[in-house]
Amino acid sequence: MCVDYRALNKETIKDKYPIPNIDELLDELHGSVQNLKRTSKALKAVLGVLQHQKLYAKLSKCAFGSLEVEYLGHLIFEDGVKTDPTKIEAMTSWPIPKNSKALRGFLGLTGYYRKFVQGYGGVVAPLTALLRKEFVGMKRLKKLSKDLRT
Repeated sequence: MCVDYRALNKETIKDKYPIPNIDELLDELHGSVQNLKRTSKALKAVLGVLQHQKLYAKLSKCAFGSLEVEYLGHLIFEDGVKTDPTKIEAMTSWPIPKNSKALRGFLGLTGYYRKFVQGYGGVVAPLTALLRKEFVGMKRLKKLSKDLRT
């Protein structure tokens, strides 16, 4: 059976805006903390549009007038973006991976914060190489894992 979706595709509204990159979002949020007066005007406009469309923000998920905001594992301050200390603690206390699935999980977590680790690619290259082979070398894995944590 073959379904022709061309008619449906003609009626589908294309995404007007692509999904933003996390770095772009963080850059935009960094600027908003600096100017509270301008931000409050923009916030009123956004909330007005939401209300007009009968959409509402959940108060428990909002932070107004804060000097720091936690967003997607980052802390956004007036002077920049930093990693969330709880995420750093999770990485440093992560158990040493015992198989390739656990190693992928560890690399996934640390990879999200690669822009904060100087030379990240070089540090994790040996760990990534372990994924291409059969999972062996626990002594080596412990050393590499320790190197990344420091």
